[in-house]
This record gives sequence, structure tokens and C-alpha cells, in this order.
Amino acid sequence: MEWYYAEGSSQKGPISDSDFKAMVESGQITSKTLVWNGSMKNWAEYGTIASGATAAASAGQTATCSECQGEFPADQMVQYERHFICAKCKPVFFQRIQEGGSMPSNFGSGGTGQTHNRDLMTQARDTLSGRWGEGVIFVLAYIGVSFGIGIISGIIPILGNLVSLLVTGPIMVGFYAFWLNFSRGETVATGVLFKYFEKFGACLSLYLLMSIFIVLWMLLLIVPGIIKALRYSMAFFIMSEDPDITAYQALTKSEAMMKGSCWKFFCLNCRFIGWSILCLFTLGIGFLWLTPYSMTSYAKFYEDVRGKVAGS
Repeated sequence: MEWYYAEGSSQKGPISDSDFKAMVESGQITSKTLVWNGSMKNWAEYGTIASGATAAASAGQTATCSECQGEFPADQMVQYERHFICAKCKPVFFQRIQEGGSMPSNFGSGGTGQTHNRDLMTQARDTLSGRWGEGVIFVLAYIGVSFGIGIISGIIPILGNLVSLLVTGPIMVGFYAFWLNFSRGETVATGVLFKYFEKFGACLSLYLLMSIFIVLWMLLLIVPGIIKALRYSMAFFIMSEDPDITAYQALTKSEAMMKGSCWKFFCLNCRFIGWSILCLFTLGIGFLWLTPYSMTSYAKFYEDVRGKVAGS
């Protein structure tokens, strides 16, 4: 039997069973060392192999991903330092570990929204590393769709405005779905922009309700309107993950997630103001790169706060 083991952020092996036992006896492999062989479903600390820490996987139970807080079958996840990582989060997570990066500060904390904004932005840059082109292409596709709607509005104002009103909701949910899945390390087709037309009613309702509520609060005072917009800011992410949810449920869930985090999200947005000003000096071309950076950061923020709501 051949064994593999982790040394720092590197994977070592394969080594024979006899060499492995010798390393255990010499103390080179400790109870905390991550190990794996062909008979194991996931990597595990050597000390937990006999103690039953991997029993959840063998028993067919579910586990919570310490990155995205989703529930998945344990035998489809990777175990790392007593925590489980789902298949979606695994590529980005282990790439960060291999590059010597640290684990997110909310690792294993249940997603309480405590990760510092600068760390969320660092995670976003890690995700974008080597994938900026994908983000830029999607932004160009989104601009193309928006430009097409704008042309219709210019030629036939009444029809164009009606079309814009009807398609904005589904397209916005698709837009947010792209960045959420992209932030998880997935390869996402630009066609996701149109995917949520199959849930046309719910997406349109979400867009209309959000707009109406924010405008009504704005009519009272500007600040309450801004606060309401911040509280609803996760709604498109929520519906992109759960298309069967109603518009009102998405807004209510967003408010629950953002409780105590509105100021933090406002500050995250402020971090991109300087970049936005610089992009203006590039005749707007810089936004092709700033949009992937900001939207991936917002997706990381969503992942960080989604654990506040049970069942999210």
C-alpha cells in the first residue's frame, strides 16, 4: 500500500507502507499529520484514522462545508484539520493552501460574517488568479445584452422600457449566479445570464419589490433608503442559489443575513470607490477588470454572512 502525507503546504509521496510506519515511529508523521492512501475516501489526520473521526464519511452522513457552510454527503467531501470541504470549494481552498496562503478567518466558524473585508478581497484576488479572462468575457457579454436593450429603448421607447422592466430581474439573478459560482472555483458559461428566465415570475417579482421598497424608504429619507438597499443586497445571490424561493422570502432572508453587517458591506463597497475613479480615466475600460474584482468580493461576502440564517 502506498501512502501520501502533507508536509507544510506540500503533498509528499507516494511512500511504501513500511516507510510510512518508520516515519510514524520516528515521529516524522505525527497524530496531526494529514495522510491518505488508496483505501481512504478523504485525507485525514493520522491520529483520527483509528479514533473514528472519519466515521461520518463511512456512515453516509452529511457534513457542513467549512468554506461555504453548505450541507453535503460526507463521503463526497475532503476532510482537512477536522473540517470538511465540499467539491465546489476544494479547488480554490487547496490552491490557497498550496500557495502558502492562510485559511479564511471564518474557517469552521459557521459563516458569521466576521471575516475582515481586506481578507475577502484577498480571497477574491486568489479566485481571480489565472481566471481574469473569464471574468472580463462575462462582463463584456453582460454589457452586450444591456447595450442591446438600450438600442431597443432608443428606437421604440415604450417597448424598450417595457422589455427592460421585464428582463432585468431574471438577468440580474443570472448575473449574480455567475459570480457566486465563479467565486467557488467553478467554470461558469455566460449563458447563465439567461438561465433564470425559467423562473421569470419570481425574478421579476424580486426586482420589482426590491425597487419599490427602496424607493418608498428613499421618499422618507435618503439614509433609511440606503440602509434598506444594503439589507436587500444579498437577495439576488439568495435567489440564484434557491430559484424556488419567493421574492418576499429572498428579501426577508437577505435582511436576516445582513443584520449587523450593513456597515461592513457599505465599507466593502467604499473600498472600490478609488478604483472606480481610476477606471474613469481609462474611458471606462478599467471596469472590465474592476467588475470581476468587486463582484467576486461581494460573492465572498455573501458566503461569509449566509451562515447567519439556519438552513441557508
